[in-house]
Amino acid sequence: MRSIFVLSLLVAAACSSTTSNGGSTATGPQKACEDTAAAVAKAAQRCGADYQMSYDQFTNAIGGCANIVQVRDEASLRSTCIPSLSTISCTDFMNGNLDASCKSQLLKAKAYEPPVHEVVTDVAAIVSEPLPY
Repeated sequence: MRSIFVLSLLVAAACSSTTSNGGSTATGPQKACEDTAAAVAKAAQRCGADYQMSYDQFTNAIGGCANIVQVRDEASLRSTCIPSLSTISCTDFMNGNLDASCKSQLLKAKAYEPPVHEVVTDVAAIVSEPLPY
């Protein structure tokens, strides 16, 4: 069975910082990244994968959410892309057939090449390099 996520245990910290009460202090692009990672992980969990491993694989594949400097269209990301992940079929999810509103939403600060064992095949559909202007 083909899977979006390589099924290996990754031991890595999530991309957010936390407050003393455990809440995230992330804002802006980093928060959008964390919310997207959570939506991807929930979809993966619904389709039989481990939530935390899926979340970690998504964030590790982009070098951490702190590496996200811009959201292409945050309104579309939040109103269409993220909600679509809660209803996407497992077949479409596993094949990377995401809603068009997810395309190139999270813009990275610099190129990041994940180690081979951390590759998440659908990250490229959501994350892209920053625009050259």
